[in-house]
Amino acid sequence: MSYEAKVTRQGRTTIPKALRKEYKIKEGDTVIYIDLGDHLALLPISKNPLEALKALKIDVKEPIWKK
Repeated sequence: MSYEAKVTRQGRTTIPKALRKEYKIKEGDTVIYIDLGDHLALLPISKNPLEALKALKIDVKEPIWKK
């Protein structure tokens, strides 16, 4: 699905209602913009980041760092 939004003079855009509903983004919530080089990603910031990380169910084969 694709959505189009205009950028105002102040650099603001409106997140389409369907996306706000789908991702449960409400007034006052924080989102993060991630520069991926050739495009941007917009992600809502979880109100409970530890629960959000648990929900990702990442299968780690070996530690990322060694003690």
